[in-house]
Amino acid sequence: MGTIGHVDHGKTTLTAALTKVCA
Repeated sequence: MGTIGHVDHGKTTLTAALTKVCA
C-alpha cells in the first residue's frame, strides 16, 4: 500500500502493523 507515506506519524505504527497482517 502506498498510503503508508501519506498517513500521519501517529498512524505509522498502526499502518505498519496492518501491513504485516495484510502481507
